[in-house]
Parts: sequence; C-alpha cells; structure tokens
Amino acid sequence: MGPGMGTSPYETGPESYFWRFQEHLGELFIGTLDVSRRNGGFDLLRTSDGVSYDLIISDGAGNSNNYGVRTMASIPGLGLALGTANPYTDAV
Repeated sequence: MGPGMGTSPYETGPESYFWRFQEHLGELFIGTLDVSRRNGGFDLLRTSDGVSYDLIISDGAGNSNNYGVRTMASIPGLGLALGTANPYTDAV
C-alpha cells in the first residue's frame, strides 16, 4: 500500500512511519513521525474503514519542531488529546 505500511522513514520519505494509533468514537486515528522535518512535522490521519484516510492535521500543526505524534488519548466528553515529540521547545 505504499509508504507508512511497514516501510522505514529513512528509506522512502518523511511520512512513511506511522508512529501512534488510537481509536476514538469508532474511528482510527494515526499519527505519523517525520524524522526529516522536510514537510514541517507530523500528520494526523483518520479512517473509519482502514482503506480511505482523511488528513486532520498536517505540517506539525504549524510547528516544524513537532516532528511526531508521541501519544494520543481518547478522553470521554472532551475529545482526542495529542502529545507531540518536540525536543526543540524551551521549557517555561
């Protein structure tokens, strides 16, 4: 099925690594890892059938230092929470 389906990001491009999966309200959400940061960070995809995918968030949500979706949690009554990998953000 192409990049993201079992290939390495080092071999085929920045968005070929699905890093996290989370079910939320009957749909599967998939967070990518973009180790090269050429495309500006991670993407978040959604599927309800496992065949077609919708792009929900692209380019690290506007921050190229957000290079991957590190964790996701489905929180009843609130929504889907994301945690990103971003070692370049200063602590406050």
